[in-house]
Amino acid sequence: MDADVKTKDSDKKLNDPVAVTAVILSVFMAVGNIKDNNIGKAMQKAKADLVDAWSKHQASRVKMHLDENGLAQLRLL
Repeated sequence: MDADVKTKDSDKKLNDPVAVTAVILSVFMAVGNIKDNNIGKAMQKAKADLVDAWSKHQASRVKMHLDENGLAQLRLL
């Protein structure tokens, strides 16, 4: 019977540090997840801005080539 009481006492002593450790780890993981999401969103925005800039550049180049071809055709006529 003494062994059961000692086991329960040691379990109670162990439960508090385990519970505190679990809470600390869960808070750390939650904060890390928020930071990870923010970093991911920032990377997606940077990529979208890069694609937009490239699309604008391509559009202006296409317009310029169309205008040059049109001018060349008018000169030929």
